Amino acid sequence: MSLEIERKFQVDDSWDIPSGCATTSVRQAYLTSPEAGTEVRVRSLADTYLLTVKAPRDDGAVGLNVREEVEFPIDEQVFLRLWALAPDRLAKDRTTVPLEGLDGTEAVVDVYTGTHAGLRVVEVEFEDTARARAFEPPEWFGPEITGQSAWGNRTLARASRRPEQPEAV
Repeated sequence: MSLEIERKFQVDDSWDIPSGCATTSVRQAYLTSPEAGTEVRVRSLADTYLLTVKAPRDDGAVGLNVREEVEFPIDEQVFLRLWALAPDRLAKDRTTVPLEGLDGTEAVVDVYTGTHAGLRVVEVEFEDTARARAFEPPEWFGPEITGQSAWGNRTLARASRRPEQPEAV
């Protein structure tokens, strides 16, 4: 079990992914609805298949997304059986982008395909809440969408259209 501490943003429309960054196709399916507190999902990344359970953790980290996370590999046949049972699915291309001057911190840029084709979101994970709060997003980050349920992957997987512009945080 691990603790996930992250902040999430839209990507500025004028920014392009730098050449040489690694990109992987991702497929995710959710076995729990957006209204459920705990999230259960299966994910395919190239030849890797994972089952993940995420539960919110309320430790006073206002403005941050803090969750307990349990993730473990599953074989392809289990993934396919669970995929078939999951009503909410999404696909995206995930690119890891190094953030300059931040001690190896990386941003993960998701470019959605399918229903949300072209939607771009960036997430940054942190070791602790102090670093997450102190983080100053680079210019290419757009509006912050941390904690806005309409922008969560589980909600996007169910939605038939893109979310409205983010609320002021």
